[in-house]
Amino acid sequence: MISAERTPIALFGGSFNPCHLGHLHIAAEYHTRFPKNRIFLTPCFEPPHKKMVKCISDEDRLALIKILFQNIPYVYINTFEISRPGISYTIDTIQEILRDNPQTEKIHVIIGDDLLPEIHTWKDFKGLCKTIKFICFTRKSCSEKSELPENITVATHSPDIEYLEIPVHPASSSRIRMLLKERTTPETPHAAQELHTMLSKAQIEYIVRNKLYIRHD
Repeated sequence: MISAERTPIALFGGSFNPCHLGHLHIAAEYHTRFPKNRIFLTPCFEPPHKKMVKCISDEDRLALIKILFQNIPYVYINTFEISRPGISYTIDTIQEILRDNPQTEKIHVIIGDDLLPEIHTWKDFKGLCKTIKFICFTRKSCSEKSELPENITVATHSPDIEYLEIPVHPASSSRIRMLLKERTTPETPHAAQELHTMLSKAQIEYIVRNKLYIRHD
């Protein structure tokens, strides 16, 4: 659907397997710095640079995202990638967003600094650099932030990057999957305590009710 809004848009993509409080933390930090912008949270179908652990259905993965962000007015759940089988490429999603939002300003793409060494390998990286601005969240000081590889710092490929330092959040999707796989009952004290620091109560209830992640990894 074509939108006439000129509100700036930020793409926040990932596997979100599962989505957790750390992702909510990043969205909130972004909103603090760019309060007028809309965040398009976009779960991928299949990431291009790593094999995703397909241990729950895409429907359940999407349900957990909606549970966590259902009351966050500045976050929009974008199903373009997850509803389209195959590898999900950022450039394709950006083009889709621009088609639906032709009046929007330059799109932000939210990433962590752990992705900096590989962004030059993204599909049509040169085209991306002309269309987007990277908002790179880092847990390090600016003097310690990850560096871009030298081969992408030339003018024709140099990406527009703004670094934002944020407090550390302990949530980790792989850690959540491990805890859920290892624990034998929902009442296991140490697992339950740690999970509540990484997932919302409603997410945990959904995971337990549907027996997600417990038998797979």
